[in-house]
Amino acid sequence: MATSKKKTRKLRGHVSHGHGRVGKHRKHPGGRGNAGGQHHHRINFDKYHPGYFGKVGMRNYHVRKNQLYCPTVNVDKLWSLVSENLRKSYAGRTDKAPVIDVVRAGYHKVLGKGVLPKQPVIVKAKFFSHSAEQKIKKVGGACFQQHTLAMSTQQELACVYAALILQDDDVAITGEKISTLLKAANVNVEPFWPGLFAKALDGVDVKTLITNVSSGVSSGSVGAASAVEIASASPAAESAPAKVEKKEEPKEESDDDMGFGLFD
Repeated sequence: MATSKKKTRKLRGHVSHGHGRVGKHRKHPGGRGNAGGQHHHRINFDKYHPGYFGKVGMRNYHVRKNQLYCPTVNVDKLWSLVSENLRKSYAGRTDKAPVIDVVRAGYHKVLGKGVLPKQPVIVKAKFFSHSAEQKIKKVGGACFQQHTLAMSTQQELACVYAALILQDDDVAITGEKISTLLKAANVNVEPFWPGLFAKALDGVDVKTLITNVSSGVSSGSVGAASAVEIASASPAAESAPAKVEKKEEPKEESDDDMGFGLFD
């Protein structure tokens, strides 16, 4: 079957084959992709992609994403976290309500989007939005907010309890003994905590220290000491009465003599 000849047959014998001598049919005439966004393609970017170029705001050099980690779930998805049989078993009961722990399901905060079925439920979460709390209470439920301690606070409390145990047994508080107690209790702490607490509690009665801090005895003891000092100083004050010197008030000059003493 005969076909018509292509244009290439006519271009045979011509050096540049119709594409000039300099560019040689290379690259792209207008630039590929986003080339020329601030120059010859500027209208396209200004019209359809405003704000593409430039900087906004401030850099956060010390960003730690784990501190901002807070997965959310809406109230209309709460019942999907438990089985349908559990919901039906509590449907007609008024004395008890099921507990939905969203933290165990991988969420931290409950939001108020959607409609909650008219059945009482106890929801446990780290955070609740205002609308979510209202919707849960409206159907007869309750919100239980979980307060989690920081890891450093837990380690401090563990060292304090270990020091109290050693104090009860009349054993010297050392870093090694605190570490031994914590290992026996399967409590993981940073290596520096036991030694730090042992150094801070050297020669200190832990029970008395905790009692004083919790009841504020330190301020009372200061008041008692000041009262004793006053009582001891009072006899000396009675035996030697203070001399009261009467200050003489300066005489005022009369306006009649104009300060020259004519009428004295």
